[in-house]
Amino acid sequence: MNRKAKFSLVVLILAGALVLQANDGKSPTTNSLPEYDANRSASGTFLGHEILFSVPIGGEGITYNGLMHEQAPWGPSALKVDRDGDFWIADAAANRLLEYDGAGNQLSVVDVSALPIVNITDFALAEDELFIFDGSAQEPAVFRMDYSGNILGRSSTPDDKDGTITGIRLDSNNRLLIETLFGEKHFSTLAASGSNSVVSLGREIRAAADLTRDAVGKSLTLSRGLSRRTETFLNRTGGYVLLDRDVSRNVFVQTSEIGSTPEGAIAADLLIHKYDASLGPRGVARIPLSERFVVIDHSIAMGPDGSLYHLLGTRDSVYVLKLRFFSSLPGILQDGTSTRGDQGIPADSHGGDLFALTTSCVYRSTMVSRASAYTNNLKSLTTTNISGACTGRVKPRYLGSAGTYSSVSYDWGGFNTVSGFNSYMTSGYKAGDIDSTAESCSRGVDCSGFVSRVWGLSSKYSTRNVSSISTKLSSIYVLQRGDIVSKYDVHMAMFYAYSGTTSAVWYESTTANSYDGVVRRTRPLSDFKYYTPYRYLSVCN
Repeated sequence: MNRKAKFSLVVLILAGALVLQANDGKSPTTNSLPEYDANRSASGTFLGHEILFSVPIGGEGITYNGLMHEQAPWGPSALKVDRDGDFWIADAAANRLLEYDGAGNQLSVVDVSALPIVNITDFALAEDELFIFDGSAQEPAVFRMDYSGNILGRSSTPDDKDGTITGIRLDSNNRLLIETLFGEKHFSTLAASGSNSVVSLGREIRAAADLTRDAVGKSLTLSRGLSRRTETFLNRTGGYVLLDRDVSRNVFVQTSEIGSTPEGAIAADLLIHKYDASLGPRGVARIPLSERFVVIDHSIAMGPDGSLYHLLGTRDSVYVLKLRFFSSLPGILQDGTSTRGDQGIPADSHGGDLFALTTSCVYRSTMVSRASAYTNNLKSLTTTNISGACTGRVKPRYLGSAGTYSSVSYDWGGFNTVSGFNSYMTSGYKAGDIDSTAESCSRGVDCSGFVSRVWGLSSKYSTRNVSSISTKLSSIYVLQRGDIVSKYDVHMAMFYAYSGTTSAVWYESTTANSYDGVVRRTRPLSDFKYYTPYRYLSVCN
């Protein structure tokens, strides 16, 4: 990467995007595009997309964490392409940036694991500087750095109670944008001054086109100036206009369609629609969610020539794909159901120890109050709580020096109440354990322990037997506060509220992205593909 040119810093915030989905049949502008069925199995492709290279998991490759049962697997967080066409991957679980050429040869490594950066939530590349957004820290911030890994400055981001700040990027004028999701996406300018400052709001930056949705969510209209285009769908749909635009000023729209599998789990399909400046269709590309093993929040990147690339994390490798746009795509979700099976995920069982339900119902407001008590908890932790001897324990990454910390730490197998956690900390126990090793010296709560406490249960129910005390819901769109989504042997999260048409606000105890505790954050509905929505049997209706 050529890093000789100087970078003029203007920090901006980009506040989220909007909504859209599927393409109609062939039109004059798509006749020259390839047919999906004739290319999906071609050599050197992944469901029709060109495989540029892959990186293995482990060793000097990409790092995955959360691979044991009752933990959500996670790994890289973002893909970027620099001006020379080289590819950068945020190996977030190892807290480093990896640079590759187009053939997959590793060019450089920027290791920030020894710096006060909890997690590389997202990053942006300038000519001789780079920017890292740490959204998992107790005080989220943007770090300005050189390519040797030295911190040049730090700017705290605004209060982010719902985890709505999703990432950062550079625009065509080398201005740094912070992406924020508030329901639908908008783009707002932010400015920072000095090397240690707080980012402040500025003017709004609009997307390349506007997107509106009908009342039932099966029709979306894209508009730009006098041009308008409406798409219709079989299932409820949503999405947003991508901020990136290529040299031809094409408009890109990332869309999602949500349905259910025959077994009642959540089904999802993601696509990228390409339109010219007049909103004429230029093709559609499918994001291969069926092959995804880990969720990568910033998996789409644009190259200097306008090509789009996707970072796909499968079970054994991470692939860099060059997206291919087709004239049309066959539907995967039909009438609210998926044509694919459950990808080998076992059905919920009733194994394990079962306990009697509470004799009285639990109000949803009580569930939310209990969940909020976890995220709003403040506790002073000593060096003994943070780093004391504890065989088998892996310390949560956000814990540094002694001081006051928010939330309740993640502890694999943990089932502590908020008051119980605080009492144990006062008694000298260790705050959390992100490893899946049972030991007696740490305290906290894991994903199912958190939900069990929020529901007022006297004993802990896991993803394996939560179905015995709850009812399966017909759709993710009927979730109410206090309901959950759960995936057998993997993870569960509590629903709080929808955020626009493609995302929702969730409470969860998780190690993903090195949160390592109970958080409230905004996540796309498609993140929960193959999860099953449940409602507690003893909820007060």
